[in-house]
Amino acid sequence: MDDLYSQFPYDDAFRTMEGECDDILIDYVNFCHGTDYDKDDKVIRLRNEHYIEGDDHTEKKRVTDAAFGIIRDGKMHKYHHECESGAYDSTVMLRMFEYDTQIALDNHSMSRNELIVEIPVACILFLRSEGDPPSEMRITIRTSGGDVSYPVRVIRMSDIDIEKIFAEKLYFLIPFYIFNMEKSFNLIENDEEKLKQFGDFYSRMFDRLEAEVNAGCLSYYSKSVIIRATHRVAYNLTRKNEIIQGKVGEIMGGEIIEMDVIKAHREGKAEGREEGREEGREEGIRVFIEDKIEDAVTEDVIQKKLENKFDLTPEKAMEYIKKYS
Repeated sequence: MDDLYSQFPYDDAFRTMEGECDDILIDYVNFCHGTDYDKDDKVIRLRNEHYIEGDDHTEKKRVTDAAFGIIRDGKMHKYHHECESGAYDSTVMLRMFEYDTQIALDNHSMSRNELIVEIPVACILFLRSEGDPPSEMRITIRTSGGDVSYPVRVIRMSDIDIEKIFAEKLYFLIPFYIFNMEKSFNLIENDEEKLKQFGDFYSRMFDRLEAEVNAGCLSYYSKSVIIRATHRVAYNLTRKNEIIQGKVGEIMGGEIIEMDVIKAHREGKAEGREEGREEGREEGIRVFIEDKIEDAVTEDVIQKKLENKFDLTPEKAMEYIKKYS
């Protein structure tokens, strides 16, 4: 997130906060899905790149905004979140389903006569109100065994005010709050008092973030990432409003922390994420083995399946079988 301008600035901001700030991600998930995860629960990032064969038999790359799991009491709960900056179009549900099924296939389990796929809990954030996004969405799959239906949680930025953000600890949404002001940009641009109010709003908000850090409700690093993401989103959204963009640089630019602090933290997070991936992988191996044992699959068959599915040596596969049987 070093360059202010980006082809996909809002997706980049969303992915950066999801990928680096466990504390604000957990608070956001709790708000979206009515869960009660705490900071001790482990966040595991899942694969977010997939290649899907098109009608012309070429492979097309699809990248989800956020695919992750949260481990509580030894069980991983999988989530898929998207951020949509365009006007609402019902075809967004097709994309959600496409991503959901790819994530489910990545984490499937299979016995001799049954394939089990787990659709992740899904949510989409609409940054704009154009197209009148619905308050809820649902995807229904018609099968010969009956209909299967699941909800897609909808969050509309236009429904969120600044007091709700701080009351519900929705710090994750702060960079996108400026979308609620977008329709007033021309008024702000041509009125010195409104421009001052715009700057004062963000100055006060950053002061409140600092108070949240001091109160132990927000990590210092996450606060810094939020401010950088806010700067980037605002700078891109105000491209056609030079006066507002200048105020954005004046207010937010001075809040940006030194890059060496961010770099050092990211290096540490990278090491931690690698450990987390390994932990998440072992959790998948454990569940796989327990499922096969429940289905009365023999150890030698389980061993072969582990070797193929998780790219294990025969010795390592047997080690896991003994550990989790």
